[in-house]
Order: sequence, then structure tokens, then C-alpha cells
Amino acid sequence: MNVAPGDWIITGIKGECYPCKPDIFAATYEEVPQAPESTLPPYRQRVLDEKQELDIRITRLDEFILRNALFRELDPEEQARMRRQLDVMRELSVILGERISAF
Repeated sequence: MNVAPGDWIITGIKGECYPCKPDIFAATYEEVPQAPESTLPPYRQRVLDEKQELDIRITRLDEFILRNALFRELDPEEQARMRRQLDVMRELSVILGERISAF
């Protein structure tokens, strides 16, 4: 492959690399806008970030428990621990939500 100055180097979904001419790149891809800088103090931003990350983890664990056959193969005591973990995570999410509401 030949790469010229100004070409974009693209990494594919399997880790392969290839060049792309600037006009093709511009016609194919669009710039993702940057998120605005937070005006919150860092400790409050951390609470928002923590809740967002926790809610994603809650969704994933809930999906695993409800829809993954592997969960049903686990020891019943481990299943119970995972359900308790999900309950505690949900409670923490509620607490974080209350903190955020009080900002």
C-alpha cells in the first residue's frame, strides 16, 4: 500500500490498518463534537460520572441475570449473591441520584 502526506491511517474493526485519501475520509466520516466542559466542581462531576457508570453496570448485571443461560448454571448461592449485589448497586444509584438532586 502507498501512503501519501495528508492521508488518514484508519484502523479497522479487526485491527487492520489502511490509508484513506482526505476527500474520501471527509465524505465518509463526520467529526464528533466535543462535550462541553463541565461547570460543576470536580467533586460533583465525580458523583455524576459515578452514577452514570454504575447505572451501566446495573443494566449489564441485570441483563446477565435475566437473559444469560450461564447465570442459571451457577451455584444457587452464587446466584443469590449476584442478586444481592444488584440490589445494593440499585440502592447506591438511588443515593447518588438523591445527592445529584441536591446540587
